[in-house]
Order: sequence, then C-alpha cells, then structure tokens
Amino acid sequence: MTGVQTCALPISVEIVQQSLGYGDYVKQVFGPLNPVPYAGQNILVLIENVVQIHNVNYTMSQDTGDWWIFFDQPPPNKLITVLHNFDK
Repeated sequence: MTGVQTCALPISVEIVQQSLGYGDYVKQVFGPLNPVPYAGQNILVLIENVVQIHNVNYTMSQDTGDWWIFFDQPPPNKLITVLHNFDK
C-alpha cells in the first residue's frame, strides 16, 4: 500500500453556460436554472465577468421544482451568466 488513492471519474462532464439576461436595478429574479443544481455552492454566477458569492451577492430559491437566482439590485446593462452542472 503506497498511500495513493485513486477514484473513477466520469468519462465526460458537460459544464453548462446559461445566460439569464441583463440587470436593470428593478428585476431581482433570474432563471430558472436548467439543469437544476444540487446546491448554490455548486454553481458559478457572474455579472459582467465578475464572480458573485453565494449568500453574499445572490441567493437561490426553489419554486415549483425550478431553481431561481435572486439579487437585491443587479447593476443595469450587465449580463448575468451562470456556469453549472459541476455536481453531476
């Protein structure tokens, strides 16, 4: 026994890039996310290429089986992008 552990990795994991639209200081809810992530920590949310922090800059909520992202005041004319499917 050498102390080295190995694990089988999936053959392929498809990371999903999903554009959710543009902020405007008014709209606070963006989504739904598709596919559905297991948790908010399993996604990357960006506003105009700036990483947002879960439970600091945005929160997530489930409604009728779909997951949505909530911002207090997303800046206007900045694209909101989500990278997800890391947890599949």
